[in-house]
Amino acid sequence: MALVFWKNRRLRLLFISVAVLFGMVVLLTHLHYSIDALSAFFITFNIFYIAELFFKKERELFYNGIRTTTLEAQTLTHLNTRRLPPQERSPHRGTSA
Repeated sequence: MALVFWKNRRLRLLFISVAVLFGMVVLLTHLHYSIDALSAFFITFNIFYIAELFFKKERELFYNGIRTTTLEAQTLTHLNTRRLPPQERSPHRGTSA
């Protein structure tokens, strides 16, 4: 997760420290061999790097957000500001009293 949120320093440090903590816990409790726990960091980085190469468009969407055109923005604004009739605003629409 630290690689995904690399631009945010707080999240980066949090995720790196949690990963190191879990790695130490796994080693100290003898749940895995040392090579398994240490190689996980290298394997994770390589998978992240390959995913960024294959999914460039999605990466840009994640980092920059979805940019709408002016027409789409106007349509969304119109839909969000449209006033609904009282019967459509009622939270109990369709129920009988």
